[in-house]
Amino acid sequence: MGMGIISRLGNAAKAFSRSDYSEYSDFASMADLITKAGFNGSNFSGRRNAGQLVEAFETHCWLQAVVSRIATDEARTKWVLLEDDPETGKPKEVKDHDLYDFMQNPWKSAVGGTWGELVWLISAARSLDGNSYMRIRWGEGQENAPTEIWPIPHQCVSSVPTKQQPWFGLADHYDQTLDRLPPGEVLWIRRPSLSTPFGKGHGTAQALDDEISQDIWASKYNNAWFRNGGRPDIIVQVAEASKLERRRMEEEWNSKYKGFWNAFKTAFLNSETKIHQLNASHKDMEFEKGRKLLRDIIFQVFGIPPEIMGVVENSNRATAEAALYIYSLQCIFPRVQDLCANLNRLLVPLFIGEGRRARPVYLGFENPVRETEEFKLNKAMESWKHGLITRDQALDILGFDPVGGIRGEEYLQPENMKAVGPNDPRPEQEPEKKRSVSSTVKIFAPRGGVLREFTLERAA
Repeated sequence: MGMGIISRLGNAAKAFSRSDYSEYSDFASMADLITKAGFNGSNFSGRRNAGQLVEAFETHCWLQAVVSRIATDEARTKWVLLEDDPETGKPKEVKDHDLYDFMQNPWKSAVGGTWGELVWLISAARSLDGNSYMRIRWGEGQENAPTEIWPIPHQCVSSVPTKQQPWFGLADHYDQTLDRLPPGEVLWIRRPSLSTPFGKGHGTAQALDDEISQDIWASKYNNAWFRNGGRPDIIVQVAEASKLERRRMEEEWNSKYKGFWNAFKTAFLNSETKIHQLNASHKDMEFEKGRKLLRDIIFQVFGIPPEIMGVVENSNRATAEAALYIYSLQCIFPRVQDLCANLNRLLVPLFIGEGRRARPVYLGFENPVRETEEFKLNKAMESWKHGLITRDQALDILGFDPVGGIRGEEYLQPENMKAVGPNDPRPEQEPEKKRSVSSTVKIFAPRGGVLREFTLERAA
């Protein structure tokens, strides 16, 4: 019998109560300690492993729809490479750096892949079982910057480094060892697990194991029902019939009355027969209601409003726009923020370390939270009316071309709402031509260890 949770907690407490911690002074030792204490993830009953989660993703409609939706929106986020301007101290965009070149084509081998596809794979893997692995490929020796990165199917990673086994173990479907990779060759991004804080991560889909299983079997039941039932709906009892006679009657019954094309036919029997009908309809089972409940639970656990997935039964335009805002703010933004922090911690140092291009850079991303059209209109009009922004700035918020010249630089005075220029009264002059102005983009990037928001100007 497996060890109970109380016993495992007791063993863990004993291990941590030792007076000599020298044996557990590094990360690998701590990972060993947690494993020895029984918290290796496999002791918790019934949850799917990485391979089974991938299979569920590929076969279950709602799990695939939700995970793909989140991964796609993460991949659509615009990433920027930044450095601090030594003159102004403000971040500025960088395009002449090894890391920028790497981001244009990070996965060159075989079919290859874009930066967006790489982010998609990372996001989907972390949603399923909480782990994403990528193999770093170097140029000539590790003193140079990486040339490309290969995604590793996360279901193939059988073990992560510990003190006793300081490598990533790769295995096939039959648990046969394929390869061992040193930690320096693997970029491991995970969603930490409470049960294994030094080991493999934990994905959101693992908390939905029962709901996914129920919906899969409900779908299979419905499929079996359309294929003449997963159980007999009618039991026919024939008195004093031999096995051969029962088989003949069964074959005759099925050939004449089974299937929708034989519906509503009348059966005639020439022997004493009793018929027992086992009739449980979809209505009696509340089949539709049950599947909708499971669908909504999956949406809620992933933090997705139903309108994002096309469920608009009780929605209107206002609720749909609010759902889009909530989804971007509560679901996509935290995930992109966490991924940005991990990439700045794990990937960026590979390009600015000793012996490589020493120019310090860091990754940031454009704000994925999109303002509603009504909010942008109110923001532009109210700011313009109260003299906070110029005419061209208001037009830029609304997405219109700038007026340019003095007219574009005008503010409104709140007292009488009269437009004034920088040098009123203005002398008579020829009408000025429209000129382009720079557009502004909200960027989030780490500054001093804190993710901060700032405005990046780009030429229109």
